[in-house]
Amino acid sequence: MRDSSDVERTAEELRIQADLHAQLQDASTVQAAADALDVEADQIGKSIVLMVADEEPVVVLVRGPDVVSLEKVADHVSVDAEENVRLAEPDEIQSFTGYPVGAVPPIGHERPLRTLIDQRVLDQDMVYVGGGSEDVMLEIKAADLRKLPDVSKGDFVE
Repeated sequence: MRDSSDVERTAEELRIQADLHAQLQDASTVQAAADALDVEADQIGKSIVLMVADEEPVVVLVRGPDVVSLEKVADHVSVDAEENVRLAEPDEIQSFTGYPVGAVPPIGHERPLRTLIDQRVLDQDMVYVGGGSEDVMLEIKAADLRKLPDVSKGDFVE
């Protein structure tokens, strides 16, 4: 299993500034993470892993309070219907990303994954996302998220 050290190493390889905030008392919900970091809930990002046509994992990064639109993701990845996009199961998330549910970062996955970033995330100056371990959050500039390889930007929320 991967952890926050893999996230840190990947950030260094990508030459992006990313700070890890470790040993958070409670990051189990968006609001708890925001409170622990003393930031607004809109600055918390969550990496949602979806399965397209039951075979291709896709990571969608959205703001914490937002809900991923399966229909918009389906349109973006050019599949016929919303039914072809579903939430990944916990074992699939672990297998494809290398991280546990709730700790998935936008970088440093087990293998390269297609990543979609909602524009609302990129409207923030700084974003706090899963840091690879349940009690770790990754602080990253939205400008650096724009530079990530194999990333598509757009409107992916309801």
